[in-house]
Amino acid sequence: MKYKIIGIVLAICLVTASVIYDGRTTAAQPRERYHQHLDAPKPVACKHTDDTFCSHLPVIEINTDGQIIPGRSIVDPKTDKVLGHVTTPDGGTEITAHLSSFQEDGVNHHLTDKPTFSSDILIHVRGASSRRFDKSNYAVDFITDKGKNKNVSLLGMDPHYKWAFHGPYLDKTLIRNYMWYNIGAEMMGYAPNCRFFELFINGEDLGLYLATEKITNGQIDGSRIDIKKNAKQNTFTGYLLKYDNQDEVPVKNLDNFSTYARFPGNYLSVVYPNGKHMTPELANSISLDFSKFEKALFSYDYDDESLGYRSYIDVDNFAKYVIINEITCNYDAGNRSTYFYKTMNGQFKTCIWDFDACCGNYLRDTGDESFYFTNRPWFARLLQDEYFTDSVVSTYHALRKTYLSDEYLMNYIDETLAYLGPAIDRNWEKWGYTFDQSKDLLRPTERNVRSFDEAIAQYKGFLLKRGKWLDENIDALYQYSAKSAIKNINEHTR
Repeated sequence: MKYKIIGIVLAICLVTASVIYDGRTTAAQPRERYHQHLDAPKPVACKHTDDTFCSHLPVIEINTDGQIIPGRSIVDPKTDKVLGHVTTPDGGTEITAHLSSFQEDGVNHHLTDKPTFSSDILIHVRGASSRRFDKSNYAVDFITDKGKNKNVSLLGMDPHYKWAFHGPYLDKTLIRNYMWYNIGAEMMGYAPNCRFFELFINGEDLGLYLATEKITNGQIDGSRIDIKKNAKQNTFTGYLLKYDNQDEVPVKNLDNFSTYARFPGNYLSVVYPNGKHMTPELANSISLDFSKFEKALFSYDYDDESLGYRSYIDVDNFAKYVIINEITCNYDAGNRSTYFYKTMNGQFKTCIWDFDACCGNYLRDTGDESFYFTNRPWFARLLQDEYFTDSVVSTYHALRKTYLSDEYLMNYIDETLAYLGPAIDRNWEKWGYTFDQSKDLLRPTERNVRSFDEAIAQYKGFLLKRGKWLDENIDALYQYSAKSAIKNINEHTR
């Protein structure tokens, strides 16, 4: 099965005087982020002429010695409800397997090559609703032969032992997460690093995958999120929280100040510090510390420069988080899979995550002509302050001339697809049947695409339409920070 790749736009115009993008460099503002499709060596022709598997992308092979990887959903065929998840015969939630990686720059990769490196791993199927998908996502921990954590520089990314292997299934473009993690990093300074590769498990070709840093990585060093531990004093200078409706972290439902601000069934959880370091005393300390920010945010003085929320958060970071998730209509952001972390300088930041369902790809139709963050916990309150709204609006207009311009986005899509090349065809040789109506996931049914070309056209069309709508309506956010009689009374009684 072959799928025609959308044509490449070879020339990209100047978008501003300060940022010049030529497909591989930004002249006046050099890129900080490694973009695989731009920075990886160009593919070279392979000499063999037989049907031997050959890929210009890195290749990862996993051998489970016949074990079933646990974690997939067990679904009642009559009610379509999830009854639980697959476990090992002894009730375990992960297995030990062996991984081989082929990741040499500038060459094609074959399963008959000598691996670049090999390691034992712990692996299980990860995700929430995606555990039901035919193409699974995996959580992979690298370990030594004694079962201890082992940091690995996977596919050229900074070393760590925890990784997520994302298999695009709901996202028929295959590139949503890759694209927005990279653009998000250019905008916000940090977003999870990622690399495309092709995956084999027990000899079966599973197509295109994306290796991704996990925000929940244990002790997060300065090359990722800026929170660290003082090894000598065994103290922590920062922490990481996750807001979600289900979790696998040590401390759930943090007893913070604004419990009333959450959506029903959602938890605010401590992700890091974790394990033996997470004592009841430390959990209480974190709860009280985060509550200081919330009390300032929900106080009468919330918009005061020194007494309000501005003393506690990186306003630019929060504003860009709103922008990137609004332009993509990333419906879950601010509601699920939402992270807050406290940095070395004592301010809170956010970090983007999970764009699989963005840009009109959510399971139900959420539309493309409204704002979402005006009803998200914490963010709805921030948007009541004109100072924060100013930051969102002015930053949005600036980014529409650079990383969020129509031209930049359209070319990013085309160039990424051109880089992936034949790996796209191989992926759909395995998973092409998922375009069939019997595999529809989006509702109503007519929202589902029937080919790869249609998926790309839908994605591009959505971004162009959404950008135009925001251009025309972004100033409407000021209505949420407009002065009111009650607000004026509060100001006079401070």
